[in-house]
This record gives sequence, structure tokens and C-alpha cells, in this order.
Amino acid sequence: MLRAAAAAGLVGSGALAAAAWHRAARAGVRQVAVPPRSLLGREASSSPLAEAGGCYADAFCVRVAAPSATAAPGALFARAFFGSPVFRVERALLAALGFRGPTDAELSSMAFDAPGRDRVAAFTLAASTVAADGSSELLFRWAVHGRTWLAVRVLEGNAELELLFGSALLDVPSRGRGGASRALALGWAAVQPAHALFSRLLLAEAAAQYTCTLTRPHGGGEGPGARLERHR
Repeated sequence: MLRAAAAAGLVGSGALAAAAWHRAARAGVRQVAVPPRSLLGREASSSPLAEAGGCYADAFCVRVAAPSATAAPGALFARAFFGSPVFRVERALLAALGFRGPTDAELSSMAFDAPGRDRVAAFTLAASTVAADGSSELLFRWAVHGRTWLAVRVLEGNAELELLFGSALLDVPSRGRGGASRALALGWAAVQPAHALFSRLLLAEAAAQYTCTLTRPHGGGEGPGARLERHR
């Protein structure tokens, strides 16, 4: 997995790892339990290997100020996530392996509302939900057993949003499956701390991108922040 390799390289450099940790901590990124009723939680729990401990899932969150208005905070978060400087490196690596597209211009206009068709490099949108309050979830598939989850929660009072990023590996290599599997299992165990650190950094950068690229829409519906603005 390219992300795990990149993460391991990051942790391999103590200075880079410290900088990444500081960046994520300053942004307020924290690890949380995977919400069991979320798209990621249901996907992980439905895996045949879940009860045997052969499924890995994690989630991280950060809070940001609610935008003045946006009709689709989930799509805005997805564009910020996949367009962040950190993820652009991963997109470049995947492009070298044949997983091309979209361009930055194409990404900026993606609505992320077409499961099975919306794709960023190796990540294909598998499912999406939008709640009445504007909270939304996007679940992406990569490879056969990989999942990436992005979610936006509108918090009470509409003053803040909670951005969540999670990953799942539905078939974790087991040490009891033979020599090759034992080697993979040891490798997976070794990169888990790096994966967690890299996930924190990805979310911190996505949150910064989400906040910095926010613009007031010219139409397009009232979002949670618009309600906040009206009540001030």
C-alpha cells in the first residue's frame, strides 16, 4: 500500500515525523472510535473476518468553523481532502502506477454524488449519505479490501463542523496463514503507527484546505453556516 510506504518513510525521518505530529496536534486532530452506525462502521462490522479480528478500521476527527453557506459540505470536504498538498503526492504516485485522473480542474468541480462513477485515482465512491441537517458521509473503495471514509457532522448550534476521516482494511494479513502471510502481518503491524501519524497529517492538511479555499457561494442553497449567520 503506497500510503503505508509513504507513512513509513515519514516516520523513518524523526524530524519529519515530529513536524507532522506537531502540525496535526496544532490543528486539533484526534483519534476517535469508528461510529458503528456510519458507512465505515457498518462496512467493517459486516466483513466476514470482523469477529476473527481480521478487519482493521480507524477514524480521526477535527473541528472547523462552519462556512457561511454551502449546499454540499461533504463534497467540499472531499475536494479539500483529495486536493490537499499531502494527498497530491499520493495521487502522483498512483498516477505513475496507472491510476490517473482527475486533474485538479476536474476535481474542483466534482460533486461526489455518483457512487460507482466518481473516482479519484484508485479511490472509487462506493456509497454516500446526506442527512437533513447537512451532515454527510462518503465511502470510497480502493484495491479489493480497502476503504476510505470521509464525513462531515454539523454540530449543535451550527457554529462548527466536525470533519472525520477513516480507513479500513477488511482483510488484515494474519500471522497464522503461512510464511508469506506472516511476513505481511509483521509488515502491517510495523506500519500501523506510521499509518496513524500519516492519517492525522492528511486530515490536518484537508481541514486547512477546507477552511482556506472556502468561498461564499453565489447561490446553491443554504448550508448550516447560513443558518448560523442569520441568527447572529
